[in-house]
Amino acid sequence: MRILDPFGKEIYQSTARGRLLEQGGGKELFVESVEPELVELPLEAFFAIFPAGTYTFVGRSPDGERLVSTAEFTHDIPAGPEIVMPAGAGGEECAENVPIPAVIAWNDVSTTIDGEPIDIVRYQVIVEHEDLEFSVFLDADGGTSVTVPSEFLTAGTDYIFEVLASEEGGNQTISEGCFATSD
Repeated sequence: MRILDPFGKEIYQSTARGRLLEQGGGKELFVESVEPELVELPLEAFFAIFPAGTYTFVGRSPDGERLVSTAEFTHDIPAGPEIVMPAGAGGEECAENVPIPAVIAWNDVSTTIDGEPIDIVRYQVIVEHEDLEFSVFLDADGGTSVTVPSEFLTAGTDYIFEVLASEEGGNQTISEGCFATSD
């Protein structure tokens, strides 16, 4: 599998070898890099490394069939959802004494980080405690709040959560928060 940038330059290459090749190669490919802080890699520098445009994916199936696909990459980055509930959960401090069930709410995202209009197609809310995870997707018209059910929560316990806003091209922004349930 090879990935080509909008100018046709190869930016990624992966080949099955040895036992993996004998097994028929891979059927899925997932690539994720580190997420540096914006102070380490400002968006302008990131955009210079990965220009907007059509990226091409070229490869071969295990039986030798040529595979080609494309994906459009934009620089339309949604502004982060502003968390409004639990009160204080989106700042440096965690919200305390949050009742069970807990409500996580945020303001609708309607602009990019540059202040340009944007259409959000989906929100996702993820709540975690140790090895437990509660996750829910909402279409953009599905509201801007989620009730975390009492079956997931325990009194007097700390939780972290994320609210993701995704635009139609797949770009997303994550806002994080935390809360402790009441005793």
